[in-house]
Amino acid sequence: EFGPISASGDGFTGTGNLTVPVTNPTDQPITFTLPAGFVFLPSDSGEQRLMVVKTLTVTIQPGETVTIDPFVVCIDSGNHAPGSDAGYSPGDLVDNEQLLQLAECLDGQDLSGGGDMFGSMGVQFAVWSVADGTSPGDLQGLLGNATETPGGAMGQAMSSDFGQMLGPFLQAMTQGAEQYLQACGFDPSTPTP
Repeated sequence: EFGPISASGDGFTGTGNLTVPVTNPTDQPITFTLPAGFVFLPSDSGEQRLMVVKTLTVTIQPGETVTIDPFVVCIDSGNHAPGSDAGYSPGDLVDNEQLLQLAECLDGQDLSGGGDMFGSMGVQFAVWSVADGTSPGDLQGLLGNATETPGGAMGQAMSSDFGQMLGPFLQAMTQGAEQYLQACGFDPSTPTP
């Protein structure tokens, strides 16, 4: 059973963004698995859903509560990034077959982006690309509502001056996204397998 789930609100992809307490209410040890493609739902409908892209398995002793830190990505580019201490609840496997296929493939990939924060954001861009049905090479299309909706995932960061400064970083994220999509059998020009 899950305890109170909260997001850290730092807005980055990966671990350290969502704390998930899981309790074993039985009198026997259990193995708990959180699969790639599992979605956590925000209590605020204006915030993004978070999808697990690295399967996480833990053994929990009887009566013990373990706090897990899954590798998650945002999947709703037009919504806000999770705020500090944002509340989340467990959902189910993502209901988009292509996102589920991508999550299952990413589960077997190195998602570190070479240790570079902007390279690792390629994972995020790949997920948004598939979720939005837009090529990562088309940044305006990929960010779509995120740049047009105040407070969207990238909205405020995309003001004209700051957006121009971000150009090289956005290009690096786009290239990372294309690499992840190709590794997972998706055509980066159409984000379909």
